[in-house]
Amino acid sequence: MRSLFLLCLVGILSLCIQAQENSFSLLNVLPERTLVVLGSPDVSNAAKAFTQTNLYKLSQDPEVNRFLQPIFEMLQPEIQKGLKEFEKNMGMSLEETLKVISGELMVAVVDVIPGNNMPLGAVLSLEFGSNQKSFMQLLSLIQQKGRMRFAEQKFEGISLYEAAKAPVCYAIIDNTFVLASKKELMEELILSYVGKAKEAFLKDNPHAKKVASVLFQCDTKEENVENQEAPQTVPAFVFYLNTENAFARFGKVLPPPVLKMAEDLKIQDIRSLSMSLNFQGKDMHSKFYLYAPGTKEGIHKLYQGDAVNVQELAKNIPDFSSAYSCGKLNLVELFNTVENLLQVLDPQGQMGFLMAYKQAIGAAEEALKFSLKDDFSATFMGNTFSFAFLENNLFSESVSAIPVKDKEKAEKCLQSLASLLKIEKKSVDLDGKTYYYFVNPLGKLGDNPFKKMERIKDPVAAIQNALSYGFSGMAYLYDGEYLYLGQTLQGLSYYMQWRSNTKVSLAERKDFISSIPQGKHLSFLYYNPQPAIHIWWNTLRSLVRYFEGYIRGAGIPLETSLLPRAQTLASYFTQGTIAVSLNEDGILISSKGPLDAMILGVGAIGVGAAVAIPNLIKAREKAQDAALMAKLRTLSTAIQLYNVEYGKYPPCGEELFQELVAKQLLGSFDFENYECTAIPLEFYQENPNFPIVWAKKENNKGERVVLYFNGTVEKLYRYKFNWLISDAQKLYKKSQKK
Repeated sequence: MRSLFLLCLVGILSLCIQAQENSFSLLNVLPERTLVVLGSPDVSNAAKAFTQTNLYKLSQDPEVNRFLQPIFEMLQPEIQKGLKEFEKNMGMSLEETLKVISGELMVAVVDVIPGNNMPLGAVLSLEFGSNQKSFMQLLSLIQQKGRMRFAEQKFEGISLYEAAKAPVCYAIIDNTFVLASKKELMEELILSYVGKAKEAFLKDNPHAKKVASVLFQCDTKEENVENQEAPQTVPAFVFYLNTENAFARFGKVLPPPVLKMAEDLKIQDIRSLSMSLNFQGKDMHSKFYLYAPGTKEGIHKLYQGDAVNVQELAKNIPDFSSAYSCGKLNLVELFNTVENLLQVLDPQGQMGFLMAYKQAIGAAEEALKFSLKDDFSATFMGNTFSFAFLENNLFSESVSAIPVKDKEKAEKCLQSLASLLKIEKKSVDLDGKTYYYFVNPLGKLGDNPFKKMERIKDPVAAIQNALSYGFSGMAYLYDGEYLYLGQTLQGLSYYMQWRSNTKVSLAERKDFISSIPQGKHLSFLYYNPQPAIHIWWNTLRSLVRYFEGYIRGAGIPLETSLLPRAQTLASYFTQGTIAVSLNEDGILISSKGPLDAMILGVGAIGVGAAVAIPNLIKAREKAQDAALMAKLRTLSTAIQLYNVEYGKYPPCGEELFQELVAKQLLGSFDFENYECTAIPLEFYQENPNFPIVWAKKENNKGERVVLYFNGTVEKLYRYKFNWLISDAQKLYKKSQKK
C-alpha cells in the first residue's frame, strides 16, 4: 500500500505519462519582449527523473512504508471520500486527470502595459500528448461548470476559440492546449508557430541562452567522476524574470527620484533574475542566477571579490567533519563600497544618508574603543574557514579560523570587545600553546541570569547582554597567520592536536571533491547530515517511545516499534553543498543535496497535510459528536421506560445512571464522560427547555452535547450552556420557595 509520503510527493509527478515529440512548444514561440516565464519544460521527463532521486527511493523503502502505513490507513477513508467527490464533480478520477499533463506545462506573461485597463498579456500551455480524449472531456466539463461559451474561428488554418463575454481565447495546437488572455497575443503566437513571427524569439536572445546554459548545466566535475558518465540534468521547474524589459517598460512610470537611484546604483544593468529546480541522478539541486554581464559598478560591487580555493582550504578540515564553509573576508572593501553607494545616492548630502551612516559607525566605535575600519577590518582579512564535527555527542563542536594581519591589533580588539560585553578573559597552557577563553562574571545562587535582559529597554544594551552570553565559554588561540575560535576550549584543543598529528583531511575524500561544483566561488558550504541523523534519530526514537501512549491517545496512530532505523534514513541523505559563485556575467547561488530534497519533501507533505488533516479532524469531530448524541438518545429512552414502569422518574445526579443500570434499563455506559443535573427530573416536566444530562468535555469549537427532558439532543456553545444551567437553578430555587 502506498504511504502518505508517496501520495503527497509522487502523486503529482509520477502519475504523468511519457511526453510525445510535438513541434509546438510555448518556449519556442514566445516573443523577445516576454517578461516572466515559469513552469515545467517537460513534466513526464521530470517525473521519470524524480523516480531516480534519493527522495523518491526513501518513500519506497520498506521500513518507511511500514511506519507510515497506519497513518495512511487512518487517512484513507477521508482520502477515498475526497477522490470520489472529485470524480463525481470532474467526471474522471484524479489519476486520469493528472495523466492529462504529458509534457510542457508553462505560464508566461508577455505584456503588461502601465496605466492600461486591458488585461495582462498572459498565456498558458499544457501539453496532453496522446491523452486528447481525456483532455477534451475535462475541457468540456470545465466549460459546463463555468457556464462559458466559446465561438470557433479559423486563423492560419488553426481553430481558435474565443469567449463570448471575455477577451480570453484558446487553441489546440499539436496536442497542446494553449490559453491566452488576449486574442491578439494568441494570434501572434500562432503566427510565430507557422513561421510568420512579428519579432525575434526569446529563445534566440543571447542573454536568455546564457541563462539557460547556466541553470541547466551539470554541476559534477568530469575529472572527478573517474571516467563515469555524469548523470543528465533534468529541469523540473524554471522561473525567468526579464528585468531588462521590465525596466524599459516600467521605468517611465517610476517617480524620478526612484528612477535616478536605480540608474545610479546600476540596478538597471541587471538583465534577468532566474531560478531552477533540477534532478540529476540521485540528487536534486536548485540554482538562483542574477545575470548582469560585465557590471562592476554600483550595487554590483557588493558581491565582487576574489575567488576562494575550496579544495586547498579543505586541507585544514578533518575528514570526519559534518560541515565545512569557507570564503574571503574583506570588511575594508565592504565599508568602502557602502560609503561609495551612499555617496552615489546622495552626492550633495541633502538626504543625510552618509551622515547617518557615519554617526552610527562612530557610536559603535566609541563603545568598542577601536576603529571598525582601520583596526578591526584591516586586521581580520583574507581566506577564512570553519567546520563542525560530532564527537559521540548530540551537539556538534565548531571551530573557525580567521586570518590576522596584526596580532597586537587583534588582541586589542578582542580585549575591548570583552570589556564592552562585561565578560572575563582567562588563559590556560596546553601542549605548549596558550589558549584564551571567555567567562561570564559569577552570580548569586538562585538568581535568574536572564532576568537582567527582561529589564533592559535600550536595544543596543540588550544586544550587548545577549552577546555576552553567546561569547561566554568560547575559546581562541593564535597559531601562524590565523586566529582560531572554538565553541569550547576542549574542542579547539582537540582540533589543534589533529593538526599536529597530520591526520586525514576532508580534501582527501573523493566524495567531497566530487561534490564541489564548477566555478569561482566567493563562498562555499559543505554539509554531511548523516552523523547527526545517526545520533539524533536514535535518541529521539527512545524519547518518543515514552510518549507513545499520549500520542495515540490523541488519535494519531504512531507506532514507535516501526520507526525506521537511523542508518536507513541516513543512506538517503548524502552530502550537500551551497556555493556562491561569481563570473563576468553575474552571481550564481547553487544548492545541491538533502536541503533541496527536504524543502521539496516538507513542502509536498505540507500541501498534502493541509488538505487531508483538516478534513480528517473535522470528520473525527463529527463522528465523536454523533456517538455522544446516540448515547444520550439511548439514555433518554431508558428514562422514559423507567417512568412508564415505575410511575415516577429516576433520581437525579450520579444516581440516575446507577439506577437505570440496576433496573437493567441501560447496559454499559461511559458514565464518567457525562454529568446529570442535581435538580429532580420532575421539575423539568413543566420546564422542558433546560438540559438534564450533558457531556463533560467540550469539542474544539467550545460546544458540548446536551440532552433535554423532552428527548431532544443538540450541541450548545459554552455561553448558552452556562446560561441555561444557571437559569434552571434559579428557577428551581424560586419554585422551592413557593
